[in-house]
Amino acid sequence: MGPLAVLAYAIWMYSLAQNLFLVILCCEAVLAVILCLSILAPEKRVWPPPNGNCWQMYAVWTPTIVAFLAALWLGVLDWNTFVLDHWGRFVASGFLLSGGYAIYFLARQSLGWKMMMGIEGKHVATGLYRYTRNPMYIGDIALCLGFALLCNSLLVYVVAVIGSVLFLFTPCAEEPWLRDRYGTAYDDYVVTVPRFVPTFRHRIRHEP
Repeated sequence: MGPLAVLAYAIWMYSLAQNLFLVILCCEAVLAVILCLSILAPEKRVWPPPNGNCWQMYAVWTPTIVAFLAALWLGVLDWNTFVLDHWGRFVASGFLLSGGYAIYFLARQSLGWKMMMGIEGKHVATGLYRYTRNPMYIGDIALCLGFALLCNSLLVYVVAVIGSVLFLFTPCAEEPWLRDRYGTAYDDYVVTVPRFVPTFRHRIRHEP
């Protein structure tokens, strides 16, 4: 492969990475609009969806899946192009990825597949949900940041931080929906268990 071919290939890869970055940003913008609408106008809520086979479900999960797959590809194309080129990043990212996946897996075991997808079920206050109301989002944030640190790509860092912010605000759309369905039992749960950071001083003593 001659130097011109190498240059053309590098330009094509750079352009592809930029396009993937824009695709992810567009998906996150759509999710941000959905989240804001669900928080500010509960009567027009998109998330959580009313059932498992509705346009709201596709409106949320389509950009989510597209952004996830594009981010994986972007991480490969833009690998190690930022300033944190140090072996310590592998240790930190390994901790975040393994810890995030463990938290995510345990939370999903308690919540169940359907409720993870946003489909209504019973109120869960067992397992990790005894210590934090949103362990799955804690795991998601750790996975996002761990992946960005592993890839050491400015583009991945940007979309990972935006994604993490979306996870932080998602409970603001879910909590009124949960309160409507579970009433005072959920109010008691909110008082007892923190939204994100576990204190381990307060535990739910019974399942509502």
